[in-house]
Amino acid sequence: MIRLLLVDDSRLVRTVLRDLLEADPELEVVAEAENGLEAVERCEALRPDVVIMDVQMPVMGGLEAVERIMARCPTPVIILSATVNPGEVQSAFRAVRAGAFEALPKPDASAGPDTYASVAEDLRSRIKLYARVARRRGWASGIPAERRPVARARISARPDRLLALAASTGGPRTIQRLFHDLPRPFPCPVVLVQHISLGFTRGFAGWLERETGHPIRVVEGPVHMEPGTVYLADDGTHLGVRAGRAVPREGPPVNACRPSADVLFESVAREYGPRAVGVVLTGMGRDGARGALALRRAGAKVLVQDEESSVIYGMPKAAIDAGAATRVVGLGDMAREILEALDRDPKPPGVTDGSA
Repeated sequence: MIRLLLVDDSRLVRTVLRDLLEADPELEVVAEAENGLEAVERCEALRPDVVIMDVQMPVMGGLEAVERIMARCPTPVIILSATVNPGEVQSAFRAVRAGAFEALPKPDASAGPDTYASVAEDLRSRIKLYARVARRRGWASGIPAERRPVARARISARPDRLLALAASTGGPRTIQRLFHDLPRPFPCPVVLVQHISLGFTRGFAGWLERETGHPIRVVEGPVHMEPGTVYLADDGTHLGVRAGRAVPREGPPVNACRPSADVLFESVAREYGPRAVGVVLTGMGRDGARGALALRRAGAKVLVQDEESSVIYGMPKAAIDAGAATRVVGLGDMAREILEALDRDPKPPGVTDGSA
């Protein structure tokens, strides 16, 4: 049985969430709280497996509550945002920065039955996954501390090169940490696919830009790519590159994902080949494995996050199993590896430098 703590200032919301979650016999709500202070107290007393928490609450909000929980009784926390307003979404991601596992929209009981059922099942599935991860690995407020100093060296501008990254579950805080480690301005353009709930992309972009200082641009239409700017896939749209531009793409989901890392990586492989560096970060599923292999076959370096520093090892493991990784790297060393890969002269496909 997975024991849950529900935290929301609305009794109605708590009732809806309880009914939604306890429809699964593996989930049990052991307590409720109507503000962050109560949440911290009940988390310490009851030691639930997962906490489901609102962002905006009286007495103590979700951000401070997450900080205290991570300091006193580290527990997986899922933050639920009532709206997709960028301001509230950014507050949710600040809680993620403090140690929460993920930020998701609240299930909306007024939505159509198929939509509501799909969102409810997704939330239940994520709760089970996070509880298993915490039991297997322990839970210590998230991403491991770096073990070596981060490379802050600058390299000359490389507008002919491209860095392509993909992440899913656990990605926002992992990307925040990685971008914090990378120099500003960054020497080449960056393209990014982050699997995220619909409506959260702009809030995520604003939060990430403020946290790291790197300009983040959501790709709504074709745009010429400039060194130092991060081009982020928009809600429900694939992202590709063509003739030096980041280009949104229509099309069905790939690996049940839209945007898909495979779509991005395959596009980058065709356009940039050995002038690209691909990075596969934490996430569920296997999106990105096929595209990462296309990158490697085109002569690109492909760096894959290691299991120890990944929140969820699905996407990295799939890329490794596919034979796509040229190097498996801990998060603390990822920035250095990216800079070293960009600073090397590109090798034609089939030619290696001995670092694979």
